[in-house]
Amino acid sequence: MTVLKGYGAEDVRAVKENLKNSGVQTEYRESTSSGDLRELGGIDLRGTLDPGTAHLYGPVWYNAGDEINISISWIPATSTFRIGLTSRDTGIFSGCEVRGGTGSCKLRVTTAGYYYPTVWNVGPDRAAYSGFVSW
Repeated sequence: MTVLKGYGAEDVRAVKENLKNSGVQTEYRESTSSGDLRELGGIDLRGTLDPGTAHLYGPVWYNAGDEINISISWIPATSTFRIGLTSRDTGIFSGCEVRGGTGSCKLRVTTAGYYYPTVWNVGPDRAAYSGFVSW
């Protein structure tokens, strides 16, 4: 997985971490979109996360070379979020760490497979978010 660009109201940095070994709590979420996720071309993202918790949507099959865009906003803006993709097979999260209440991350898939679009609240506060992932 290659992080191509990240945007945010404040600092943005690329992150690669094994979600299975990070101690973060994960919750698998169903998309509010109906139909074959691959064919839809995007998923709405919405929820409330405690610090140290991540929502994983899907999984969605992505081909090598696919470009994925994830954008979210959240309140309160005091929390830091990580947005990106988590491999279903390895548990490796690749994405961007964003601050300031809004952020986006553009990634290119290097290995075809199933991935979970992931929204992760690093903390320090409980936060409500909404956004979209498209491909």
